[in-house]
Amino acid sequence: MADAQRSLHLGSAPPLGRRLTALTVIASTFASIAVLAVAIPKGIEDAAQANDEPDITTTVPPTTKGASNSSLAVVRGAKGSTTALSLGNGRWLVSSEALAATGPSHTNPAFSVEKSDNVVGLSVIRVTNNTPSAPATDFTHLHEQLPVDELAKYKIFDAFQSHDVAPEPSLIMSSKDHAQPVNMKNPIKGVAVVVDDDQRLVGILVRHHHSEWSVTRRALLTLTAP
Repeated sequence: MADAQRSLHLGSAPPLGRRLTALTVIASTFASIAVLAVAIPKGIEDAAQANDEPDITTTVPPTTKGASNSSLAVVRGAKGSTTALSLGNGRWLVSSEALAATGPSHTNPAFSVEKSDNVVGLSVIRVTNNTPSAPATDFTHLHEQLPVDELAKYKIFDAFQSHDVAPEPSLIMSSKDHAQPVNMKNPIKGVAVVVDDDQRLVGILVRHHHSEWSVTRRALLTLTAP
């Protein structure tokens, strides 16, 4: 009987005292408070940074010279940096997805959306502060529709870098009334301009739905008209 009682005693955990239990609860409480004190301010800071007002700063592409450069700028907003094309008088052509510009009902202290083409993925915004002096883009020499197989002979660039067309044809071979798919080696930042050897703007590309599209002249002029 003594051996059985000793085995039972050794196999059972001793009961926790009241002091030890209280100390454990207090330690856990302070640890939770410390974690929250670090996590909550960090979350507030990240949210504040995500809601920063977009800012426009003129940027000259590094590899191309010409009049077209002065119409390009960089828009920095909650979704990062993207390219904007000046339409004059504080109006800019941007990728709707890159700037999270969803339509005329969009409100932001830094800009307002005048027009949007959800099919093409472009928007016209008017910047209400920090607007640089930039000339309007000349659309006089725009092609109605740039053939994809001829894009390689032109210069393609956004406000960050120049781009090249991929040698492989696009997987989407059918063209649409508003735009035509383009297979690029590297994704463009929002929008990109296509210029000829005389630095004349002949086309515009936009990144939309994770791919690049060559927008028709008709769609551009309809969207950018005052």
